[in-house]
Amino acid sequence: MVDLEYNLISHSLHTPLRLCDHLNQVSKASKYLISQKNLCFNGISKNQIEELIILIAVCHDFGKSTYFFQEYIKSKINGTKYVGTEKEKSHSLLSAFFGWNMAEKWVLKNPQLDEHWKSFLPFAVFMGIQGHHGEYKSIDEILKTIATNLDLLKKQIENVNPEIYNYELFNVKLSEGKDIDINVLDSIYGKLTKLYRKYEKMELDYQIEQRILALLLYSILLESDKAYLASDKPEQYERNPINIPDNLVDIYIKGLGKNKSIDDERNKAYKETIECVNTFPLNERLHSITLPTGLGKTLLSASWALKLRNRIEGKQGFTPKIIVSLPFLSIIEQTDKNYKDFLGDIYEKHKDRLYLPRYSIADFKYKDGLDNEERSDNSVDFFLNIWNSEIVVSTFDQLLYSLFSLKSKHLMRFHNLFNSIIIFDEIHALPSELWKSFEFFFKKLSEVGNTHILLMSATQPGFFPGVIERVPNHEDYFKNRKRIKLTIKPEKKSIENFMEELPVILNKHSDKSVMIVLNTRDSSKTIYKKIRDLIDDKIISERPKIYLSSHVAPSQRSERILKINDCIRNRKNPVIVTTQCIEAGVDIDVDYIIRDWAPLDSIFQVCGRCNRNGEKKEGVVEIVKLESDKKLFSEMVYDDILLGCTSFSVAGNLEIFEEKFYQFGFRYFESVRGQLGQSMKILKSYADFSYKYNEKTVNIKKLLRGDEHQEHFIISSLDIKLPDDIKEALSKEDRWERRYAVKKLSKRIAANSVSVRYEKWMPYKPEDLEINQKIGYFRILDEKFYNRDDVGLDV
Repeated sequence: MVDLEYNLISHSLHTPLRLCDHLNQVSKASKYLISQKNLCFNGISKNQIEELIILIAVCHDFGKSTYFFQEYIKSKINGTKYVGTEKEKSHSLLSAFFGWNMAEKWVLKNPQLDEHWKSFLPFAVFMGIQGHHGEYKSIDEILKTIATNLDLLKKQIENVNPEIYNYELFNVKLSEGKDIDINVLDSIYGKLTKLYRKYEKMELDYQIEQRILALLLYSILLESDKAYLASDKPEQYERNPINIPDNLVDIYIKGLGKNKSIDDERNKAYKETIECVNTFPLNERLHSITLPTGLGKTLLSASWALKLRNRIEGKQGFTPKIIVSLPFLSIIEQTDKNYKDFLGDIYEKHKDRLYLPRYSIADFKYKDGLDNEERSDNSVDFFLNIWNSEIVVSTFDQLLYSLFSLKSKHLMRFHNLFNSIIIFDEIHALPSELWKSFEFFFKKLSEVGNTHILLMSATQPGFFPGVIERVPNHEDYFKNRKRIKLTIKPEKKSIENFMEELPVILNKHSDKSVMIVLNTRDSSKTIYKKIRDLIDDKIISERPKIYLSSHVAPSQRSERILKINDCIRNRKNPVIVTTQCIEAGVDIDVDYIIRDWAPLDSIFQVCGRCNRNGEKKEGVVEIVKLESDKKLFSEMVYDDILLGCTSFSVAGNLEIFEEKFYQFGFRYFESVRGQLGQSMKILKSYADFSYKYNEKTVNIKKLLRGDEHQEHFIISSLDIKLPDDIKEALSKEDRWERRYAVKKLSKRIAANSVSVRYEKWMPYKPEDLEINQKIGYFRILDEKFYNRDDVGLDV
């Protein structure tokens, strides 16, 4: 672009950033990001997608050329009051119309496009630009937004500074869209209305592929829009792959030594699985690793992924990002430690550019090994949010938000899912309502994005057709398992009667470590207090008693898990009372477990905490059905369909030995797969851009975590300086400095907080539990409600 005397301003920085320069930066970053992708969409080429990405980048801030936005930005620069309205200075909607207009002209230049893309691509461009400062709206919401803003749009289009039409960037001439006027806007509005009426009738496979491409365009725009503004130095934004030796895990395992009989089977599973990683066709991208608990799936999958990464780099010319996703905080902490341990010196050299943990109690920091200089808070926040690392470990929530959320801050990460190796550990923990969305979208992503998906579990749900098991003869590892006997007591029992039996049960097993797993926090506290108060029974009173639930702050939970292992190692025979937070991935090895009735996958997961290392003759897991006021605790927590499928699967079997777990698990998940009507409706609501099912609006957070309202409280005694540090952070006048100061405290806040379910009918209100008053929006718990040496939060 010939650099004439352009005056339009985009950002009121220390040195104001011209609009033409910002559009150039965003286009440059967009081109850089898409150039790194290896894509296989049907009926549209990689070059065409690159042209579209750049078109969006050049058009995305067209609306900033209006008189109203320019008056607003000048007022910010000059420190004067802006006299216009918020709506007048808005720019995304007008820019989206301009993008549609330009995209239609681009489609006419590309007649070789498949027909289903020709009508969709202008809409995809519109959606990406319209939502780049907010949410990725449904078609219905977009139409309502347009209907209420037609007069505004007319006013804005009549006040566009013609300078914008002189811009030519990366072969995109904005002068080609100079014909935009109110008639063009009306025409596009009509086309969008027509698309709304017919889109839900389109073939599902087309819908999914189109949504994936639309999200790719949107995601790259979102990151590119911030790239140059957030990077302290241009070279920090480079994504040159780091060489990671694929034998790091092999070396690490050799250094661990061997001291358990189960190690023979771990080593066998590891060796046989790793030997196959260089032999399967690379167009097979859906994989599973299915092994009993305790057979080392974390290290096995890491080694498998590193070797596959190097193979793809050599054969296909791109280097995949490795993304590890896990459902529970306790497993993530363990996995984070495992990865840092085996990466060793290479992690110390490249830091977060090599390996990045992203979960609630991870640090707010980002180092890339380029230099020792401290990054700005803005830069740290940006690079953490875009997952700028070769290996990322995060939660189910954060990874699935990057595909199924409607918020721009989550969808900005979506393009990272392309050309990646994504490991889903404990995949059985995915709610069944999301099975179909997960299946269809990730299968299509594997096809068009050259993404490899690895599903891991001891109890594979089997909801993903086409997945290929990568452990040779994996069923044999289950048949050889003789660690556990599962006993089911089908009769219902009141919690009061169960408590009366506890002294007899605990004395009978006085020579064993015992764990009791309950379904609700209230029932777990009731049981724990009963055991704690058995002071007249010397044998019970002298045993260590340890309580775990989400009402114990994460910092204390970690300490208590260490205490459990210490007690077991020293044969102190502890009594552990816990909720489901102990089920998956926590490396403890208990002799005897009592588990309240639950879905079969949850039952099998808790079995993995019993005789885990196979060093005893036989561990026992006993299933009871506890109730209160004639209602089973399991029914208060779990889906009726899952409980019904469990009853069907184990019917007539009061004893199940571990070697039979695999076949019972297969029967259970087969039963669940037959009842996925709700899951299919949720899939369609994403695919057709309606986000509606059963009169509900789809909400990924509620689908993953339930829709109960949670209030969060800080336990100040666990971090005495934290309240004052929060006050200091919130006292900063600049909103960005304030925001980053709070983010720096987020690890400490998360580690020393508990969440309380709150409903209007409950006898207490959140303010009844806090001391004095909130610090900003943070609640500080009155610690008469928290017993730090006992059950934690107790209300």
